[in-house]
Amino acid sequence: MEKLKISPSQLILLKMLNEAEEDRKCLYYISNKLSKLKSIDWSEVADLISREIVIDHNSTDFTKPSNLYFDYMEINPKFLKQFKIPVIKAKELIKIYPRLLEINGRNYNLVNIGYLDLAEIYEENLNLTDFLHEEVVELINWGKENDQINLGLEKFTKTQFWVLLKELKNRGGGKGSSIKIEML
Repeated sequence: MEKLKISPSQLILLKMLNEAEEDRKCLYYISNKLSKLKSIDWSEVADLISREIVIDHNSTDFTKPSNLYFDYMEINPKFLKQFKIPVIKAKELIKIYPRLLEINGRNYNLVNIGYLDLAEIYEENLNLTDFLHEEVVELINWGKENDQINLGLEKFTKTQFWVLLKELKNRGGGKGSSIKIEML
């Protein structure tokens, strides 16, 4: 954040925009409350828009706060990677991780941890960097394509299972070379 010279209140706005990506009603409600409380520094919002960190889809001039609606704004995708905090990384893992594992005709949930708990594991146990996170994402995608993922996301993260995936990938392991689970 220091690199982009983002203030704490701007960071809150960016977090609010990121959290509301799927539920814009929530963003509309919160922004209305903040506006009524006059707790928004519109010059800081204008700063984010002018530096193209935030894309403004409002049809009016962003320098006039009465015409500004947060639910018509979004974080510019080219800046999203710079906001890769553990919670955002955890949400990304949950989105790409395989949901189900079929064993003897029965489906088992593999996404067995919430994003806040997963973020804590990242922060405390894994201490991932953006480079390593991107590599893990790539390995999960490879593991899905090659039927190599056969454990829940929580255990995957706690055991650093991506190390095994990388080894399998480097050895040329592919479909059919994973452990098959059969219940008697």
